[in-house]
Amino acid sequence: MNRTWRDGARFAALLGVLLVFCAFLSPSWAQGPALQNANFDAGFTVRESQEVEVAVGWDYSYLSGDDRWCRAPCYRPEWKPEREIAVAGTSQRWFTTFARQYAAIHQSVDVEPGQWYRFACQVYAISEPDGQLAVRVGANPWNAGAFDSTMVWGQQQPWGQYREWHEVEVVFQAWGERVRVAVGSMQNYPVKNGAAYVDNCRLELADFGNVPTPECPACPGCPPCEGDGCDVETIQAALLEVLRGLRWRVD
Repeated sequence: MNRTWRDGARFAALLGVLLVFCAFLSPSWAQGPALQNANFDAGFTVRESQEVEVAVGWDYSYLSGDDRWCRAPCYRPEWKPEREIAVAGTSQRWFTTFARQYAAIHQSVDVEPGQWYRFACQVYAISEPDGQLAVRVGANPWNAGAFDSTMVWGQQQPWGQYREWHEVEVVFQAWGERVRVAVGSMQNYPVKNGAAYVDNCRLELADFGNVPTPECPACPGCPPCEGDGCDVETIQAALLEVLRGLRWRVD
């Protein structure tokens, strides 16, 4: 009985050592930063008024008045959760009626400085009649505001292709420990109905694949030096005499 117990204890100890050893041998997989409420299914909260209901984890911004970016008076859109027009579950919608819009939702995320990232979302737009509404994704590598001049805007849904989902992305390099990712809309003309939708966002490490490094061509060799002019010591002595013969003038 004692022998059986001792054998069992030895086996358990050996198994524990093997598990620890295997844990150290396990590969460490690099993962992209985690977005908050990336699929917009984790709820919405009312912000400044009942007309502004934004997904949890996301902030919102808009331009209003005669801001130069709008090229005409812009108005605050209404933000609402949307269930009928969504890839799955709920999407975020914002819209204006008979007005231009320049608006965005965005969030700040912890990243690794110097690392390249890809931010992608599925977007959907309605513009009735066609007011040239564009929905696009962007990132600010310095974590500044969504309308800051350092914002890097990427792809937008193709012009005129409304009422269908498009996946758009932006690739950028982080310059600090936090970046700001955003989904924005801009509209050239005020129309009866201008609405932007976004769903299923993700932020991941950018993989550029195995890009081959081009080989530098070999430099042609210098022709062999022949004759008296190839005496290095003679050339050095001549240059030294020239330098000694210079007269420096200081005014």
